[in-house]
Formats: sequence, structure tokens, C-alpha cells
Amino acid sequence: MRYFYGSLLIFLFLAFVLPAEAQAPEVGSETLIKLSRETASEGETGSGSSRSRNALVEVVLGKTESAVELEYRLPPGSEGRAGPTEWMFPVRIRKSSDDQTEVLNRTELLARRDAWLEKAPQFRALCGKSVFTWTVVHIHCEVDDVLRIVAAFDLWVWDVSPERMWQEPGTTAPQSLTLVENGPNGQRYEVAFNLDPEALRRADAEVEISVAMMTGKPTPTLEDALSELANVAYSGSLVLSFQTDAFGTLIERTWLQEIAKMTALGQRTSYLTTTSIQRNSVP
Repeated sequence: MRYFYGSLLIFLFLAFVLPAEAQAPEVGSETLIKLSRETASEGETGSGSSRSRNALVEVVLGKTESAVELEYRLPPGSEGRAGPTEWMFPVRIRKSSDDQTEVLNRTELLARRDAWLEKAPQFRALCGKSVFTWTVVHIHCEVDDVLRIVAAFDLWVWDVSPERMWQEPGTTAPQSLTLVENGPNGQRYEVAFNLDPEALRRADAEVEISVAMMTGKPTPTLEDALSELANVAYSGSLVLSFQTDAFGTLIERTWLQEIAKMTALGQRTSYLTTTSIQRNSVP
């Protein structure tokens, strides 16, 4: 936009008052998306913590008002170290404003997957399962699995504005975004949710099933795993924040999740997990 000199002071004043509409990176831009997750737990049997760091390079191939085409690839220097997911990258996807995504280079990925399974046939019998090395590793053999992986690095949101209704998976109801900070370096929006206790119970049950599969123990059905957790009381909250820069570009999303579990015997365990994805320059 063009401004006359006489209106410049008014514009500068309003920049501190009015939230900017979120903008998107330009075609051809290349950024490093960093994903971090930290969890701290505390209960009667002790406390613990864990953390993880991952990253992908995002390249904007094209965009319209209702869709964007992106390429995700492994960061420089990480080739050959991505393990069973390396065949998935680089991947090109299309994401529409209604959050629908599709893989654009499916044939290329299928060829890389087949070559990987030919080179490492021991993984063929493990497709769709989780194994334990130093960490839990899921063996992906379906092309569309990559969509769930890159979704964890997604900073493409078409509408970040006050009063927009938003819902996260595992929460009880949609809530509206609130502008909590507005300054020269950008805006920050927040939205708070209650977590669905039954979704938490199901997530715990799925963990129990995965652990049984990895350790070679009898694998319970989902119904059996849920039954074992029927007397556990779950509660929790989630605060999601969106941070833009001075130009309105979404540069960070953060999830702060608190979960409490109480057994029938009154044993309480709490978990605090902070997950963040951030835009950074590519080294």
C-alpha cells in the first residue's frame, strides 16, 4: 500500500492498535520449520521428562487464494540419517484453505518406497507397526502416511484473526481466538480448550497396544485396553497460540497441554507438554 507522508504518523500509530491480516510466504521462499516437544511428568512414583527436536525444509512452489503447493525435504546434512522415513522426502503436497491435503509426486514416492523395501526387506513385515530402538519408530509404508508427518510442521493457516472459531483434535468444543499481544514485532493470538476425557483414555489405550506389540507381549484389542482404563479419571486443558511477525506472516504455533490422571486408588499423575513449530532461515 502507498501512504502520503502526512498519513505516515497515523499509520504507525494504528500499527500498534489494529491486528494485521496473516500473510503467507512468497512463491520460491525456503524456510526451515523446527518442531520441538518437551514433556514433564510428576506422580507418586516419581517424576520424569523427555524432549525431541525435528526439522523439515519447506519450499513454496505455488499458491492461490484457496490453495498452496509446497515441497518438504530433509534439512541439509541430514540425508542418510532419517531411517525408515527417508524414502518419503522430498515430497510435494497441495493444501487447500479447507485443510484438505494431497500428495502431488505420488509415483515418485512409490518408486522410492519400493526401492527402500527391496534394499531393506526386513521392514516389509513391519509395515504399519512400531518398533523400539533408542526411541519408538513407526514403520511407514503407505504414501499418504507422509501427510500426517508434514502436518506436524504445518504453519499454513488462512485466517488468523480475532473471534475466529477454532477446534483442535481431542478437545470438547470449538473456541474463539483472542488477540493477546499486538506490537511492532507482530501479533499473538490464543485459544483455550478443555480436553475430551474419552479421547485421552483412547490415546492411552493405543499406547498400551503399541507397547505390547513392541515387547512381544499379547496384544490387547482396543476394547480390552479401554476396559483396563475404565476406572482411570482423565482431565486436561490445552492452550494454542499463534505468533505472527511484523508483516503478519505466521511464524510460530505453540501448544501447551496439561493432563491429569487419577486411578481408582487415588494415585494422581500429571503431564505438562509444550509443542512448538517455528519458521527459521535455512542454514
